[in-house]
Amino acid sequence: MLAMTQQSPVSVDVSTGEPPMKAQRTRQEKYGAIVFSVLFSRDIFQTIASFQKGMCFDFRLFMWVEPPTLQRKKNKRVELRGSNDFDEKIEIAYFTFSPWLAQVGFDRLPKLFTWMPHLGLVLAVISVTYSNIKLLDHLHRTFGLRNLCDNLIDVVAYKRNMKMFKALLD
Repeated sequence: MLAMTQQSPVSVDVSTGEPPMKAQRTRQEKYGAIVFSVLFSRDIFQTIASFQKGMCFDFRLFMWVEPPTLQRKKNKRVELRGSNDFDEKIEIAYFTFSPWLAQVGFDRLPKLFTWMPHLGLVLAVISVTYSNIKLLDHLHRTFGLRNLCDNLIDVVAYKRNMKMFKALLD
């Protein structure tokens, strides 16, 4: 029910005391808030962002993952015993990558390596350190192990992992 005020010829909704356009704007604001909350919900926003040219939201986990120190000797062998940080960095990387790989699988690795190429070395070393033959095989078929780390045999020897030694020789 609309009424006219004495001060101005503006109609007022008697039930709310506001002009009818204000009630309509509130309804539009409500719909706008619903649309905004749907479009910017975490799942949909991550999906939309994954198609943008910027770095993917889920890659931010790996910004602090560093490759282990692989000190090369004159005979091109890698000396791991002298590098104190090898075990620590690989353990940190393993516990960072494990839940992510379990959730997204191997499909996002090419995009990850495009943004952070050093993580190819890290994942190759993780695969031989923790005897993950499935990951090692995927890395080899998709990227080529020599492109990621040319001294994985040294890592296997350092870890004394015969299972992975045999896998690398095959």
